[in-house]
Order: sequence, then C-alpha cells, then structure tokens
Amino acid sequence: MRKLSVLMLMASFATTILADEPAQEMDYTLSGHATSPFSLNPCYVGESNAYRAGLNYRMQWPKLENEYRTMRLTYDQNFYKLVSSVGVHYVFDGQAEDYKSHELGLTYSHNIRVTEGHYVRLGLTAAVFIKKVGEDGAYGDQWQNGSILDNSLEDDNMKEKAVFPDFTFGAAYVMENIFSAGFAIYHISAPRYGFVNDDAIELPRRYNFHVRYMHNLESSAGLWGNRGKAENYIMGTLNFQHQGEYNIGSVNVGAFVSHMMLGVAYRHDFRDMEVDGVKYAKLNTVSFMIGGSYKGLQAYYTYDLFTSRKTNGSWSHEFSIVYAMAPKHYRYSCPVVYW
Repeated sequence: MRKLSVLMLMASFATTILADEPAQEMDYTLSGHATSPFSLNPCYVGESNAYRAGLNYRMQWPKLENEYRTMRLTYDQNFYKLVSSVGVHYVFDGQAEDYKSHELGLTYSHNIRVTEGHYVRLGLTAAVFIKKVGEDGAYGDQWQNGSILDNSLEDDNMKEKAVFPDFTFGAAYVMENIFSAGFAIYHISAPRYGFVNDDAIELPRRYNFHVRYMHNLESSAGLWGNRGKAENYIMGTLNFQHQGEYNIGSVNVGAFVSHMMLGVAYRHDFRDMEVDGVKYAKLNTVSFMIGGSYKGLQAYYTYDLFTSRKTNGSWSHEFSIVYAMAPKHYRYSCPVVYW
C-alpha cells in the first residue's frame, strides 16, 4: 500500500539535475503493524515480554514484471529487571529490478512506570541504509507512460551504492493491555544521498501518530476495568502518517477468539500527487487479515485491495510469522499492540 516511491524518486531525477531541491524517497509500509514487531514505533520493542523473532514478507502488485517485494527480519527481547528492551532488524526492499534498499538497525526502549498499570515507553533506533541501483535506468512497465527516463542514471562517475546512517525516536503512553497512544519520528536527520550527486535524494522525516484500544471479552469489568491479558479480545486502532507529499490515515478493527485472528482495515490517501503533469491515483486500500496461534507460534496472511485503482495488478499479499518464547524464571504481563 505504499508505493509510487520509485516513480516519484526516478521521475524526480530529471528535475533534480536542473534544480537545487533533492528528489524525495518514500518509505515502504507493511499492512499489519501488529504482526511486524516494533515497526510502528521503536518504543514497542520488547512489548511481548518474551524472546521474539519475526519474519514479514510483502509482495505488491505481482502482475507487474518488476513487482515490489519487501522482507523484514526482527528479533527483540525484554530485560525485566532493567525495565528496558533491545531489538535488531533487517529490511530488504526491492523497489524495482534495478533499485534495492537494505536496512540494518538496532533499537533500545525504556519503560517508565507512572502508576500501577500505567507506563510511558521511550524508544530509539539507530540504523544503516545501503541503497543500490543498477546500470539500467529503464523500469519497463513500472512506468505509467513507458520508460520516460531511459538511461538517465547512466554516468561515468555513478556509484554502485550509497551508505548512510539513520535515526528514529518514538514514545507512547500505555494503559496495560487496554489502551496506548504514541508518536514516532523517523529519519530525524532527513538524510540525503545519491549515486552521482551526494545530495540528489532526500529521505524526508516521517511522522507517525497512533491510538489503540483493546477490550477483554472474558471480563465484565467495563471498558477500562480489567488490565489482565486475555486470549479473547477485540481491538481497534487509528493511525496517521505524514512523509513528504504523503498523508495517509488508517482505521483497523479485529478480533482474536479461540486462537484465531480476523481483521479488516481501511487506509486513505489524503494527497493529490502530480509529477510532470501526470496525476497519479490515490492509494486507498482495504485490507483483510486472517491468522492464528499455536503455543508460541503465530502466522498471519493479509490481502490488500486497492480501491482507487484497478490497473497494474492493484492488490498485494503479505505473510507474517512470529515466534515468542516466554522467559523461564519469571512471568509478567505487558502492554502489547495488536492489528
């Protein structure tokens, strides 16, 4: 549900050569933040209070010759006595046949107890990006009007890759197993890079705001009365992201009953984007998720249907596997973010 990032990036090279303003690259976005550990906010690293490993794989617009593919690997764990958590992640994002991004990051979070069952979580991620581009600047049927920038990237001084650091900060207020509200700022330094000109491309700051509520179906204590972690519950989340020209909001609802998860979400693209006189369709999306758990293993499948566009294979598949193993020496509850 992200994209046109390559379209925006590559189409902007032509104007970047003639202007001082850098081209802007947009981030990838996974549909299920709950099934992609600490992807929504770095402060949620270690939220499961377990040794947790995750794999997310997304295939977008598979009918295209050069479809988008994203893979995310994570590991995180909580250090209960230190009221802190640590996680690592690796992301591969194949945004076209000849343009690929690698990200390797380390995340730390700290949990501040306000009162019984109420917390403030703070998180910081330090990462390294490696961007690579091939010799061919033509992207075939990725372009709406053909290969409008054939070989525009070819240059005798062109670098094979660009490497740069990146930082993200996030915070959230949490009522244990009931409610959370937070924000995150990605790419704090708004890093710039390039393959010919080092300042040709900017990764603009991304601002994320989110609210979540979870209701325990096993309790009759009212909306706010039970903080116990339930096996049967319903939940809802609101999320808004701003990055460059993009303003995207989403509403997600779901239920987890008898180890089975069902969810539906709607994501709305608020922007009107036009590049070189070409107006692009909004990326409005309806997502459906189904999944389940067995002991510490969780598996989920998400299907995205692009409601604002019916061409170019306007649908996507996302697969998620998460395994969590509880510590042997102590057990405790923790606020967790879901779908």
